[in-house]
Amino acid sequence: MPNKRMQLTKLRAAPVLQAEVPPCAPAVQMDGGTASQLIRSVGQTISEDPMGNSGLKAGPSGPAAPSESTGFYEAYVDYSRTLRTWLVAYGVGAPVLFVSNEAARKAIGVSGLAGSVAVLFLLGVFIQVLLSTVNKAAMWACYYGEVEPSFKNTKRYKVSDWVSERLWIDILCDVASIGLFATASYFVIRALVALT
Repeated sequence: MPNKRMQLTKLRAAPVLQAEVPPCAPAVQMDGGTASQLIRSVGQTISEDPMGNSGLKAGPSGPAAPSESTGFYEAYVDYSRTLRTWLVAYGVGAPVLFVSNEAARKAIGVSGLAGSVAVLFLLGVFIQVLLSTVNKAAMWACYYGEVEPSFKNTKRYKVSDWVSERLWIDILCDVASIGLFATASYFVIRALVALT
C-alpha cells in the first residue's frame, strides 16, 4: 500500500538535477510530484504516435496518464501551502502590526494582556513550524525508504510512515494555530474597544 502522505507531499525536481539522471533512465520532463512518482518515472518512456503526438508511455511502474487523483493532489498541495503561508504570515504579521500601531500598543499595554497576546501568537507560529519540521523529517524517511529498501526495516522509517499516514495530526495543529490566533486577536480587539 503506497504511503498516503507521500502522495500528498510535492517534491520539485530541480532542472539542474534532471540533467544528472543516469543514462539508462529516459529523459522525462518532471515539474514536480511525489517522491514515489519521481522514483517510478524512471520506468516511463516518451513515445510518439504516427500523428506526431508525443506523450508518456507506461513503463514497468504502470500507467502514466494523469488521473482524477492528480487533480485532487494538486488542489491539496495548493490549499495546504496557502493555509500554512497564511497562518505563519498572520502569526508573525499581526503582532508586528499591533506593536507598530501606537493606539493598539497602548490599548494592549493598558489592558494587561500584552504577554498573553504575545504568547498566543508565538505558540501558534511554533505549532506550524514544529508541524513542518516533523512532516519534513517524516517525508525524508519515507523517501529514503523508497530509495534504500533496507531502510524500511528501521524504527525511524516505521515511525515516519505512521506519522505520514495521520492527516489528523495536520488538521489538529492547524485548528490549534487558528484557535490561538483567534484568541489573541479577540484579546487585542477587546483591548481596543475598551480603550475607546
